[in-house]
Amino acid sequence: MTSQGAQRLREELQHLREEELPRLNNATSYEEKERKGMINARISFIEQTLERAKIVDPTQMTGDMVVFGATVELIDPDSGKTWRVQIVGQEEADEQQGRISMTSPLGRTLIGRKAGDVVKYITPSGEGGEAEIEEVLYVRDGA
Repeated sequence: MTSQGAQRLREELQHLREEELPRLNNATSYEEKERKGMINARISFIEQTLERAKIVDPTQMTGDMVVFGATVELIDPDSGKTWRVQIVGQEEADEQQGRISMTSPLGRTLIGRKAGDVVKYITPSGEGGEAEIEEVLYVRDGA
């Protein structure tokens, strides 16, 4: 897990404990009790995830191969469009922020590759494409 991902989970945990759970302390309706149970389950999951996590700081990494934590700049050879993705853990993934899970189809395709490699990929929506790895970076949060 990246240090930024761990921080986001700690913030979510604090929010759940300090804001969400207290609102449901006197839950009476079935829906409130169910919501409280889901929040407690999420708290437990986050605590266990953080306990087991090995924190990785991408800025301390070197090399030219795509590994967990790397930010990859890709280019579509047909359109010339470029985009960046950071390879992160499943719990940290956020496609809108350019953070993709290492277990996603594109994440699995990129792991172990280097700049200059051309990869074929399939998006979660089923669309396929081809991209060239333009650069492999080790920066904070895909910056």
